[in-house]
Amino acid sequence: MTDYPPCFNSAKQYSDWKLLAIKSNLQSMSICTDCTPEYQADMLRAKRCVQPDANVRILQQREMEQDMLRDIVKANPEDLVALNDPWAKLLRGLEEWGTRPPAPLRFVRIKKDTNEPTV
Repeated sequence: MTDYPPCFNSAKQYSDWKLLAIKSNLQSMSICTDCTPEYQADMLRAKRCVQPDANVRILQQREMEQDMLRDIVKANPEDLVALNDPWAKLLRGLEEWGTRPPAPLRFVRIKKDTNEPTV
């Protein structure tokens, strides 16, 4: 048995990956989180994938969400202004001026034969 996962070509390649994962603050330290769907498909065909049921896109999404959360927690409140919704800001401004946008129009459909509104 080798001391590296079969999806890596060598122990050196695996140790390089671990070093880069630590430097990049990869939280899970799971090789599947850093995989791509294309590479996983290649490894499945070569019978070298250790987690064939892993959905690498979901794992990558979770890792990105954790990175964003970490960045938000570390950020200054002034830096978070960019995360505000511009449409919500616009509506708040209109409310402060005492103006509200008009309600959206509703169209009523009429049945052909009975001339009654449909529900």
